[in-house]
Amino acid sequence: MTNRQNKLFHLLRLMGYMLKGRELYAQDATLTEELGVDERTLRRYLEEIEENYDDLIVCDKQNRIIGGRKVTVYRTIDPTKDIADILSFFINNDAQGMGWLMQLIHTNDPMILKGFDDDQKKALQRQVKKNKDVVLFRTNPLENLMDPEAEKLLRVLKNAVKNHEYRTFQYTYNNHSETLEDLKCLKLIFMKNNWYLATENEEHKFRFLRIAFIDKIDYSSKSGYQKSVLDRYDDFFATIQNPMSLPFVPQKTAMLKAHGRIAIYFKKSMKKFLESQTFIREEEDSVVFSIQYTQPLEILPFIKEWLPDIEILEPKELKEMLIVELKKYVSIHNNF
Repeated sequence: MTNRQNKLFHLLRLMGYMLKGRELYAQDATLTEELGVDERTLRRYLEEIEENYDDLIVCDKQNRIIGGRKVTVYRTIDPTKDIADILSFFINNDAQGMGWLMQLIHTNDPMILKGFDDDQKKALQRQVKKNKDVVLFRTNPLENLMDPEAEKLLRVLKNAVKNHEYRTFQYTYNNHSETLEDLKCLKLIFMKNNWYLATENEEHKFRFLRIAFIDKIDYSSKSGYQKSVLDRYDDFFATIQNPMSLPFVPQKTAMLKAHGRIAIYFKKSMKKFLESQTFIREEEDSVVFSIQYTQPLEILPFIKEWLPDIEILEPKELKEMLIVELKKYVSIHNNF
């Protein structure tokens, strides 16, 4: 048996042990004897498994004491047990104000109770009931995971992004179905209450795919792309505002003024609505601020949300575009 075959045999055997629920650590003399390797080699194997399968393998970095020695334990993830342990921590530390998190998770998947013992179940139910009278969720970032197929889809895409893979998609948008071949899976992004996949084709054309519109994912004949592709998008991903943001496009600046009843929401101390939103000055009964954008579609929907109390000061072409759209709306409305 060659060294490469021997290594593969050992890796598969170790993963087989973990699949059966065995906890592994490099200092296990019984394990090193079974494989015929030394502690250093076994540690390297375990680290390699964890590095390549971190979505399946959990590495207990908080060194445990086994046989009088501090060891790092590797095992397969037990979703029920592990989640129960995490939630139990928050239940027992409600002083941290995390009760709302318990309510969110329980609302998303009541089956989470499956891994709890009776005392844990009672504690969680008490906390959920207490917070239900205080906190109400109407936007749930977990809602897309409630469907098993959607959860599976996200898991596949996560691995594709992690491993810098190409994939081919069947995609339907506005009743138009298309095949998108050999797309680089760049990053999963949650924005505007939806999951999106950032992609790039072989012609370096960027596109966001909304996960809910993906009908099917197939493997590509192409091997993985180089990490340098992702490096080009570092600045874009750091400043992205919404699904209409475009990479590698010179940004423009819109100067806006919020009047009267909405001015308070744009004061310097208030939370930003968009990443590039910048306070300029406060005037009598109004606030002037700026927003960067790559195309009008990136900010016009936001501006429309605040009509009629928001004014576009510049650029002129953005103001004219909004006026054209408003006149079109009035014309359509008058025809009814």
